[in-house]
Parts: sequence; C-alpha cells; structure tokens
Amino acid sequence: MQKNLVSDQTQLSELAQNQLLPAIWRSPDSVHFIGTLDRHTGKFKNTPVKSAAEAHSFALAYSAMGLDSYFACADYENPDSRVAINVIGAWAFWVDIDVGPDKAASGKGYETEEEAIAAQEEFCAKAGLPEPTFIVRSGSGIHSYWTLDKLLTRDQWQAYAAKLKALMKCIGLHADPSRTADIASVLRVPGTLNNKYAPAREVTMLSASDEHIDLTVMLDAIDAAVVKFGTVSETAATNEVPESVSSVPVPLPNDFGHEPPNMLSLTSALVTLPPDCDERTWKFHRIGPMAYEARYFPEMHDALYSLARRWSSGDLCGVPSVKWNTPGSNGYSGKQLFDHVWKRFLTDTYTGKRVTLGTIFFHAKEAGWVYVPDQTSGLGDDGEDLDV
Repeated sequence: MQKNLVSDQTQLSELAQNQLLPAIWRSPDSVHFIGTLDRHTGKFKNTPVKSAAEAHSFALAYSAMGLDSYFACADYENPDSRVAINVIGAWAFWVDIDVGPDKAASGKGYETEEEAIAAQEEFCAKAGLPEPTFIVRSGSGIHSYWTLDKLLTRDQWQAYAAKLKALMKCIGLHADPSRTADIASVLRVPGTLNNKYAPAREVTMLSASDEHIDLTVMLDAIDAAVVKFGTVSETAATNEVPESVSSVPVPLPNDFGHEPPNMLSLTSALVTLPPDCDERTWKFHRIGPMAYEARYFPEMHDALYSLARRWSSGDLCGVPSVKWNTPGSNGYSGKQLFDHVWKRFLTDTYTGKRVTLGTIFFHAKEAGWVYVPDQTSGLGDDGEDLDV
C-alpha cells in the first residue's frame, strides 16, 4: 500500500478533492451530505451534494465565509435527512483523536499530534489492524480513516465499529468514542478552516494512500483482536431492555413557530446539570424535552440524541455517571435504559402539554448557569454534538 506524506501544501486541494472524499464516497447512486456550522448562532445545516467535487467546492466557499465545514462519512438513501436510519452503509471506519494539554490531562486525548499518531500506530500494532489509509490534521487533533475495498451495510458497519470502539478502550487509545461508532458522523474537510480557535486553524492532509484495505482482512483482524483481548462491545449487553420501538421521530406540528434549538446554548446549560438525578427528572425534565425537540426538528434528531446520551453518561460534564453503569431497582443501568426511554418519547401519542427545553434552561439558571454566546465548552472538535 503506497502512502504519501503531504509536505507540499499546494497538493492539499487536489488530495482533498481527488482522493479523500471519493475514497469515502464510492457509491455513485447514493446521497451524500456536507455540513456547515455557524459558531455565532450555533446552527448546523446539512446540504445534500451530487459529487465529491461539488462538496469540496461548497466546503471551501462556506469556509471562506467563516463557517466550519464538514462532510458526512456514510452513504445515504435519500436527501431528506442525515440521521443514521437513512444510512445505506459506509466504505470506511474512522477515528477522531483530540490533541491539547487539556485533553491529555483529562485522559481524553494527547499532548501533541506526534503523540496521537504514535499512540494510533501502537494501537494498530497491538490489535493487528492495518494502518489508516488517510490521516487529516483537524486543527485540534487528527482524523484517521481506514478506507475499504467493499461497502459495509449499516448494520454490519455498526456491529464492527462497536467492536473497534471496545478495542480502543481496552488497549488504551484515547479516541473520541462517540465518533468511532457513529455511522452518521461528520468530520472536517481538508482545505477548510477550524473556526473554533482564534486565529482559525487550517485543516490539512497529513498522509494519503492510493489503495484501499481488503474488507475481509479488516473484519478478520477486528474479530481476531476481540478474541485476543477479550473485549465485549456495548451492543452485546447481557440484560437487553424489552419493548424496542422505532427510532424514527414521529413529527410534531410546530404550531407555535419556535426556531431550531441553539445547540451551543443547550450544551452549556446541560454541563451545569448532574446526570445522577432522580429518575423522574432524568426522564421527564432532561431526556423528554430533547426527544420532543427532535420531533419538531427531525433533521436534528441525531445531534440531540448524541447530546442527551453524552449528558446522561457523564461524558459531557467530565464526571462519569454512577447510575449510567449501575443497575437500579428495576435491574437495568441507565446505559441499558437510555434508548428505550428516548424512543418512547420519540413516538408517544400524548396529547397534553409537553415539557420543553425551557425546563432545562430554567433548572440550569437555578444552578447558576449564564450562557456566553461563543461558549464551546464540552463540544467535540468536529462539531458532531451539534448535528448528528
């Protein structure tokens, strides 16, 4: 496999347009998306595109306007939504590794890019996995991709991505766990700017390969590593919650004309609210309002789901939730119950007055929260918490 380090930045645009996106988007009849984040308003927008070339052109134009630009890694069935349920499959696995003193201190990343890449190489060596075919400098970390020679369907991808996530945790690679196993992920487009910082930082290609990894080789390597290290993915929970219901939002009429939620504001409010609260508060005053908001704005379902899950687990606040991993009186942990509770609010037929996000903001203000418009605490580098 020929891998080329990118030292001449004049090659950047060509590599981004002619290699990375086409390597990830290889189904000509599928729908693909780019995303843009306006950090002043906190609004994220998904735009379906016809080709990698069009996506790259749009991303550069939006970046020049001061917006953060992303591309959705998977193939989609239709242009209606970028939610996971609309995904056909994916041609790659990916990982997001954060870099910076704060990330290293918290155990969620590495001090430098060099340390991150070295840790990734060590992980691949220990797990017996091929090295990534593409590595991108995101502006505050690295995004790596294992591009495959065949398409993995959504269910296949999710099963193996869960194993890959468990391996990273077991071996000790400090990668963003939500990104590794989220098939609806968006990641940054090389050649654009990361506006999370002032001055903005360039998103650049570090290495690129002109070949893809044999699918069988990759999956066999993951399976062998799972056996070697004895890891169990989250999808293999021993106590499965009954009554699984659809994860597709049942739309609610927006008859009071409110706008989509400001995800930056909502995230910063949730940071002040501990997830180890009583069950009623957790269900009806936290999960419920966010699930209902996903029904008013279905295109934001995955972003709200991801945010609600990160808050519930304690990842958002940086303090692990006890109840997330400890079975309660009903025999289930918060992790096992979360999807069941979320889906119930997503599909209920309740006709009375619904709890809104205003309850979250009210409780946050009682806890001393004051929203700062440019606050980005708790957000992932790639904006995934704002739209997945």
